[in-house]
Amino acid sequence: MKVSVTTVSDGDSGDYVVSINGEVVRLYDSDAWKSKVESELPWYTSTMKPLAVLNGLLQAAGARERFFVLYPGGNEGTALLIDPRIVAALKAAGLAEGNELPVEAVWARAGA
Repeated sequence: MKVSVTTVSDGDSGDYVVSINGEVVRLYDSDAWKSKVESELPWYTSTMKPLAVLNGLLQAAGARERFFVLYPGGNEGTALLIDPRIVAALKAAGLAEGNELPVEAVWARAGA
């Protein structure tokens, strides 16, 4: 799998856009900072959207592993490239729960 990332920033509008393997992903725009919903805040979307695109590429390539995130959108956010069965095992064993459980990087419209 070949993935290239090119950052395109439009300073006039406050939009932040990246291109991943030819797919344009708008991470946020100037209005995003006004949101009161965590999953719409720029730091959250800037973490989850590009990783969701990479997960789509991994799936298309037949890979089992996916990107999961601990503490998405926070300064301590950590991306993990792991087999989803690991997360299921952690949950089933009660070894991680709530915000200690990695969250799969998904986005309803990864390219939006």
